[in-house]
Amino acid sequence: MKKWFKRFVISAVVLLIAAFIGVAVFILNIDPSAYKNRLAAMVKAQYDRELVVDGDIELSLFPRIGLTVNNISLSEPGSKEIFAKVDTVRMAVALWPLMSNRFLVDHLAIDGFVAHIIRGAGGRYNFEDLIRHSLPKNTVSKDTLENTNTQIAAESLQQRLEKTDFKVDIAGLTLNKGLLGYHDTEKSSFAYLKDMTVRTGRITEGQPFDLSLSGKLGDANEKLDAQLNVNGLMLLKPLENTYSFNRLNAALTGKWNQLVLEEANITGELSINTVLNALTASQLEVSVKGAGDEQSSIRDLQASLTAPNVSYSVGDLRLSMDNLSFESTLNRKDKQTLNVTFEAPALDISPNQAGGEPVKGELSLKTATQQVQVGFSLDKISGTASALKVADVGLLGHYQIANDKALTLTLNSPSEIRIFQQSMEFPKLVGELVLNEKEQYEQKIPLNGYAVSLMDEQSTDFFLTANLPLGDIDIKGQVQNIFHPKVNFDVKGDRLDLRAFLNDLKVPLSGLRKASPEENKVAQPVSQVAGDTSKVETVAVKAEKAQAGEEGKSAKPKEPQQTLTLKQELLSRLSGTGTFNFNQVFYDGLVLDNLGATLLFDHSDVQVRSVRAQAYGGELYANGSYALNQHELKGDISLNNIQLDSLLTSLGRPEVMSGSADAKIVFSSQGETEQALVKALQADIQLSAKQGQIKGLDLESILRHPEEYANPWDMSARLDTGGDAYTAFTQLKAEATLANEQVSFEQLAFVTPTLSITAKPKQADYHFGTKYLYLPAILKAKKGLTVKRAGITVQVKSVELPILIQGNQATLDAKLQLEPLLESK
Repeated sequence: MKKWFKRFVISAVVLLIAAFIGVAVFILNIDPSAYKNRLAAMVKAQYDRELVVDGDIELSLFPRIGLTVNNISLSEPGSKEIFAKVDTVRMAVALWPLMSNRFLVDHLAIDGFVAHIIRGAGGRYNFEDLIRHSLPKNTVSKDTLENTNTQIAAESLQQRLEKTDFKVDIAGLTLNKGLLGYHDTEKSSFAYLKDMTVRTGRITEGQPFDLSLSGKLGDANEKLDAQLNVNGLMLLKPLENTYSFNRLNAALTGKWNQLVLEEANITGELSINTVLNALTASQLEVSVKGAGDEQSSIRDLQASLTAPNVSYSVGDLRLSMDNLSFESTLNRKDKQTLNVTFEAPALDISPNQAGGEPVKGELSLKTATQQVQVGFSLDKISGTASALKVADVGLLGHYQIANDKALTLTLNSPSEIRIFQQSMEFPKLVGELVLNEKEQYEQKIPLNGYAVSLMDEQSTDFFLTANLPLGDIDIKGQVQNIFHPKVNFDVKGDRLDLRAFLNDLKVPLSGLRKASPEENKVAQPVSQVAGDTSKVETVAVKAEKAQAGEEGKSAKPKEPQQTLTLKQELLSRLSGTGTFNFNQVFYDGLVLDNLGATLLFDHSDVQVRSVRAQAYGGELYANGSYALNQHELKGDISLNNIQLDSLLTSLGRPEVMSGSADAKIVFSSQGETEQALVKALQADIQLSAKQGQIKGLDLESILRHPEEYANPWDMSARLDTGGDAYTAFTQLKAEATLANEQVSFEQLAFVTPTLSITAKPKQADYHFGTKYLYLPAILKAKKGLTVKRAGITVQVKSVELPILIQGNQATLDAKLQLEPLLESK
């Protein structure tokens, strides 16, 4: 028995040696280079690409079957441009597995690999045909079929392998000196992964294998310079277009734009389907930590995302989440802090149904003087993926400045959300806008309307109705670009109380209103010098000087305070255009009918253009601008055919003048508050009035009793300012400048049926603070004048005499100089 067994073993060994020698002799007599043209033809027929092998194909037998190919390149489809190239490919094939229909590559080594990935129009990649394994049969040209085997041209490699039991395994892959480029033609962006190395375990279709990849990321603009390391178990299923990572651990460190990444890690299980555009992840954790470079405004950044289960598929219209949570904190060098949170405890959206627990998120921005918080919630989700419905979408916004000014916005609405079309509709918005100024007022404005958002276009169209006491105001508009908001809107309404709505927007309009008794007390003069208003000093001025002296001794320097008001702050964050149209607008008694205006705002600059309105029997036109940073106000106002008595009555002032007037005012000012703007107001004024009266003043009494206003003691006489006194005029013209609360008249002419008074050029003025008038002028009488002095009676038909009118508005005095008339006689 032992003898026969020994003979059998020896015979088998001899046969194997003979077979091995025979195979070796056969292989060594084959010229591998003879197959280059056949292989190139197969690739041309299969993929319409040019495969070029410039180097020789070297074959070795010992110690194992080895194959080395040099200088390989593969072109783009239907082009001579290079898609990928390799300097050297070396592989060692195990002989024994070949006998069992298995092609086992003991080791595959690739050096000098270069590939160019291009994302073209419509998001298509230049390697998609390689993933599909074959082109449609009708894409193979007739000439190609004639020059190659028809069966090879018509069938893909995978189809031919499926007809056999042949299996391909790679025991290990090594790639060195790799370069992978990525070019997005639509976004004109280019990035690359260079110095790429790849190490793998055994690669078998349908089985996971170890993968280790490293390389250096960069881009054409030198904004990206980072080291990438990826480790994990990879599973390739090219027939199913699925690529999976188990135990994924990816890390990125280096520079990304102006952010220096200390760490950016991704761990978990990840699967991607390129056909369905689907992503499935479990136990996914993402963390980012970094700091800004010297040019960056960012001091540091931290962000984290955890997702025990996430599934997203565009092809299947499916989205599901389980306990997804996102948190991030960004600190800027200017001491601003941005926090973002998002939570989705449970969400399941599919083509057939949708449901889940409430989804919540919040964004907050904090600075040294202000705070912004915006939160949202989605509750009671139903419907399907194509028509997702949310019973209650809540939006809560809060904006606060220096603990004393706050804006709070609440809005709720049912919604229909098309996630994959990136659109949201809010058909029944209901909420409230609350403006709060600490210790001053609180204003609540109910809101209702609708909105439609297109997230891919970063735009929201909206229509809101604000329910104000005087009537509803409709606001229609669009918001574009959430990160740099641009707002365009149209506002329409019946009646608007502008003072109530803009209570904290400091504009000089209220300077037109009647001063309160308390304000009048501040302006009582303590000394007056006739004709010289520069020497007038008020009690308030003295008190301010005394207080300044005391504070200068003891008070500590105050820190700069926030100067922009709440609504000014809001405007400084936005840009855009708005139009306003109201049937009637009120401002401290000022009434404007059929008001229309255009508002232009660009962060720090606010412009009001083409203001038009009907006012007091006439028309108003105006333009203006306000620079928020410099607190500079500029503008012009034109008034046509305004009825002066109606204007004064609406402003709460005595009807001291009537008539029809035209005016043009060009003004400018600078100040942080309303009072400062009024005090610094400067203007050029042109005024023309006709067919009116000055009430409470009888200038014609000068003609009836001229000697009373011209006495030898050179004293002025009080003008008749009784309740029934008045002076009718046919024309009044004035050109003046306003500065330091004083009007200086360049020209002033006053004409009545019996006389005219023309101010001496650039000598007359009126001070608003003291209400003091200084008017040196020439009086011209249009009818006979009789003057008696020292037994002399003089009668003239017309005469021109100097006159000085001065004093407080309620107690005007006049001094008439008769000497030129008497001397001429």
